[in-house]
Amino acid sequence: MCADVSYTLVAFIFRSVYLRVYLATRRYVCEYCRSNVFIAVSRMDELKDYDCLVVFVLTHGDECEMICAKDGMYYVKELVEPFTGRNCMQLANKPKLFFIQVSGISVIVKKLRVME
Repeated sequence: MCADVSYTLVAFIFRSVYLRVYLATRRYVCEYCRSNVFIAVSRMDELKDYDCLVVFVLTHGDECEMICAKDGMYYVKELVEPFTGRNCMQLANKPKLFFIQVSGISVIVKKLRVME
């Protein structure tokens, strides 16, 4: 399934159970990493009202824990770390699920472990 269809289905399913969905499609690395979008989102006060965080990333990548944006690559760690309990008190002790669908590589053998 291509990313366009996948993210449309994910959004539909989450909205059907009345969850808030924000879609950020085909973004540039500078929008994510250099402008600190992940950090800005992790500091939003409204997160304290949420029971969990679920993030889906549907993209291409490589075998070195890097995923693609529209114009380059960034590390999965740059996506995940702003939301750890140490960095995001609003979501401390709440589940944080990151689903990263990476196409274009033959085998994914690494597991990312984030310590709170």
